[in-house]
Amino acid sequence: MGIVILEVQDEVVAKQIMGQDPAVCDGVLAASLQPFRIAVDAADMD
Repeated sequence: MGIVILEVQDEVVAKQIMGQDPAVCDGVLAASLQPFRIAVDAADMD
């Protein structure tokens, strides 16, 4: 169990990356896509 945060162009690219993960391909882990938006950019907090 874990979490991966991807910064990619769109959902298609994210799904391609998820689909190439060896653990997902072998059925060891399941992957799901949960889109989100950044509420506060850490770079803006300086």
